[in-house]
Amino acid sequence: MTTFVHFPLKTTDQVVWSTPLSSFLSSTFGRSFTSDLQPAFSRLDELRTNIQHASFKDADIIIPQYIDYITQIDSLRLRLPLELVTIEFKWLDTLKEEEISQKSVSFEKASIMYNLACLHSYKGSVAASNIDWKLAVSSFAHASGIFEYMASHFLHSPASDLDVHASKLFSHLMSAQAQECFLWNYMHTAETKHSLVAKLAKGVSERYEKVIKYLNKGVDLDCLNECKWKKEYFLAFAYFHDAQNYGSVPQIGYAITSASQGLDTCKELRKIKVDSILNDIGEELKKEITSKLKEWEKDNDLIYHHAVPDKINVPAIKKLEGAKSIDFEKQLMENGGCRDLFDKIVPMEAHQSMSIYSEKQAQILRKLKEEINVANEEVVSVFEFSKIPSSIIEIQNLLRSRNSTVEEEEREKEAGYPRVLAMAHEMETSSMSSDQFDMTEVNSKREEIKESLEKIDELLMKDDKNMLIKSLPINNELTKLRDEVSSTRRIMVEADLSDSKLSDLWSKYEVEISVLRKGVSKLHEWLSSSNTDDLNKQISLLDLDDSSDNYDINTANELIENIYANKKSLELLVNERNSTLQDLTEAMHAEDISSVLINYRDASDEELEQVFLEQLSKYDAYRSRINDLIDAQPNKIFDLKESLGSLLDLGIVKKKLEEKKRERGTVKSKINRLIDAYEAFKLCTKGVGEAVNFYTKLQHRTSEILNRIQSIVNQRDSYISDSRSSIGSDPTGNLGGFGGYTVNYPQQQQPPAYSTSSEQTPNIPPLPSKPAYTGNTHSSLPYSTPSVYDPNMYSQFGQSWK
Repeated sequence: MTTFVHFPLKTTDQVVWSTPLSSFLSSTFGRSFTSDLQPAFSRLDELRTNIQHASFKDADIIIPQYIDYITQIDSLRLRLPLELVTIEFKWLDTLKEEEISQKSVSFEKASIMYNLACLHSYKGSVAASNIDWKLAVSSFAHASGIFEYMASHFLHSPASDLDVHASKLFSHLMSAQAQECFLWNYMHTAETKHSLVAKLAKGVSERYEKVIKYLNKGVDLDCLNECKWKKEYFLAFAYFHDAQNYGSVPQIGYAITSASQGLDTCKELRKIKVDSILNDIGEELKKEITSKLKEWEKDNDLIYHHAVPDKINVPAIKKLEGAKSIDFEKQLMENGGCRDLFDKIVPMEAHQSMSIYSEKQAQILRKLKEEINVANEEVVSVFEFSKIPSSIIEIQNLLRSRNSTVEEEEREKEAGYPRVLAMAHEMETSSMSSDQFDMTEVNSKREEIKESLEKIDELLMKDDKNMLIKSLPINNELTKLRDEVSSTRRIMVEADLSDSKLSDLWSKYEVEISVLRKGVSKLHEWLSSSNTDDLNKQISLLDLDDSSDNYDINTANELIENIYANKKSLELLVNERNSTLQDLTEAMHAEDISSVLINYRDASDEELEQVFLEQLSKYDAYRSRINDLIDAQPNKIFDLKESLGSLLDLGIVKKKLEEKKRERGTVKSKINRLIDAYEAFKLCTKGVGEAVNFYTKLQHRTSEILNRIQSIVNQRDSYISDSRSSIGSDPTGNLGGFGGYTVNYPQQQQPPAYSTSSEQTPNIPPLPSKPAYTGNTHSSLPYSTPSVYDPNMYSQFGQSWK
C-alpha cells in the first residue's frame, strides 16, 4: 500500500460578527428587529470560535460546524450588503507561511472551505492507513469537490494556497488519491478481473499525471516525486494485470509484450527518489512481473508457440474512472439540517417576488376550486334530481310490502272514521250557512269602493289643473287626504289577495264539503264507492302473472346495491377532492420561498418565471390527483343513472309504484281530506261574513273621504286666482275645518288599524275593525288578521291551506 497526502490547516485570529452586524441592522431595520436576531449573532460567533480552535483530531465533530458556518455566511451575503459591514479577517497562507488580512467575506469563505477540504483529506489519509478504503474514497472525493468549487468561484485570492492554480492542483491530487483508494478497495473484493484492474490502474496513473503537470507550473509541494512514482507504478501495475488478462485467455504472445512493458516501467521507478517504503513496493511489483514473464516465455516456447507482437501492436489500455469528485453544492445538501439563522431578513426584491409567486399560487387554487365546485354540484344535482336515497328507500319498502292493502285500509279507516262521522252529523243538523260559497256581496262592495276611488281621482285631477291655471296654493289637508286615498288603494290590493285565497280554499275542498253537508249516509256511500273501485283494481292485479316477480326482485336488489355503491363512490370522490384541495391550500400557505428568491434578486422576469414554474411543479402531484378524481366522476354518474333506469323499468317495481299511486286514493287519505275540508268550511263561512263587514266599513270610509275631497276641491275651484287670500283658510294655506272639527292626520303614514281611534275625526270613519277569532286549524281567518296592512301575515295562511 502506498502513502497518501493531506494538507495542513490554516490558522486564523478571532472574529466577532455580532457587534458590526448589530450596528448595521439597527441603523437599517431598527433596534427592535435587531434584538430578535441576537441569538443568531451569538450562534454565528460560537461557530467561528469553534472553527478557530479546531484541529485534525476533531474532524468528525467540527466538519458539520464548518458546513453550518458556510451556510450562515452565504445566507448573510444574500440578505445583506456585507461590503458595508466592516469586519477584518486574518488567515495564514500555508504555502508562503505569512498572515494575510482582508475585509472580504469571500476571503473568509474561501479560507473556511480550504480548511474543510483539509479535514476531509486528513480523514481520507487516516482511513487509508486503516484499510478503510470506502471511507477514504468518500473523504478524498469530498476534498476534491471542495477544491474544485474554490477554483471556479474564487478567482482573485490574495493567498497563494487559495488561488485558482493551487485549488485545481489540490483538487486533482485528492481525485487521484480517491481513484487509488477505489482501486485498492476493488483489489480486496472476493473476485477481481484483471481487465478491470488494469483499466482502474490506468485511470490512477493518468490522474497523477495531471497532478504532475500542475506541480511543474510553480506550486511548491514536497509530494512531486511521490506523484511521479505513483504515475509510473500504477502504469506498470496496469500493464501487469493486462498481461495476466491475456494470459488467462490464453494469448501468451500479448501477455509477454504487456509484461515486458510493465517491467520497463518498473525500471523507471528506480530513477525517482522516494522513501524506502515506496522503493520496496516497486521492487516487489518488479519481482512479480519478472517471475510471471519467465513463466509465460517458457510456456510459449514449449507449448503455445505464439508470436510475440511489438508494443505498438498491443491494444492500449483504456482508463476507467472509479471515483468522482463530490460537488460542494451536493455536500451542502447532504448536510441540509443546518437551520438558516437569518431567515427573518428578507430583501425588498424578494418580498416583491414572493407577492408575485403568491398570486400564481392563488390562481392555481382558484382554478382548482372552480373545477371542484362544478364537479361537486354535478353530484349534488344528480342526487337531488334522482331523489337518492329517498327514492331507493321507498322502492325497497314497496318491494317488502304485501300486494293487498285492504286490511291496512280498514285499520286506517278505523283511526279517523268516528271523527268524520261526527263532522258530517254536525254539518247536516247545524244552522250553518249554505254549502254554497257566495262572494256576491263582497264583490258588490268592492265595485262601489272602486267607483268612489275613480271619482276621487277625477276630483284630484281637477284640483291639479286649477293649481296650474289659477295658481292655487298647496292645501295641506288635501295632501293628507291624498295619502289616505293611496293607503286605501293599497288596502284594496292586499284585501284582494285575501279574497283570492279564501276562494281558492273553498274550491280546493268543495267536493268534500258537499259530501259532509249531505250527512252520514252520503258520506258512507261516498267512501264505500271509492273503496270498491280500489279493491276492484287490486283484485285485477292479483290475476296478473307473477311468475317473474322473484327474478325481478333479485335483479332489483342487485341494481339497488349497485346504486348505493356508485353513490358511495361519488361521495368519496367529493370528499377526497375537498380533502386534497385542503391539503394543497395548507401546503401553499405554509411555503416560504424567500430563501430561494434571494438568490435571484437581479434576475430578469423570464428567469423569475422559470423559478416560479420550478417551485410550483412540486404541487403537480396534488393537481394531478384532483384531475384524476374529477375525470373518474362521469363514469360513476353514468353507471348510477343506468342502474336507476333499469331499476325503474323492472316489472315488479312498476307494479309496486302503481299500487303506491292507488294508495293515495284509499280511505285514509280521503278521511284526512274530509277533516281538512271541515276546517276549511268553518273558516270560509266565517271568512265571508268577515269580508262583508270589512268591505262595508271600508266603503263607508271611502265615501266620507270622497265627500270631504269634493268639498275642498269645490271651494278651491271658486277661488279667484288674482286674490292672495284663501277661502276659509288659515295663513298656512289650510282650508277650514271638516264639519266643525279639525282632522288630525299623523305626520308619517302609519299602518291603518281596524279599530276606531279616539284621535280620528267623526266625519271620516276608521278602517274596518278586526274581529277577534281563535281557531285550532289553518292558522287564523284571512279577515281576522291585519293582513291587508301587513303582507307577511298572509304567508302562514297560504302555507296552511295549500
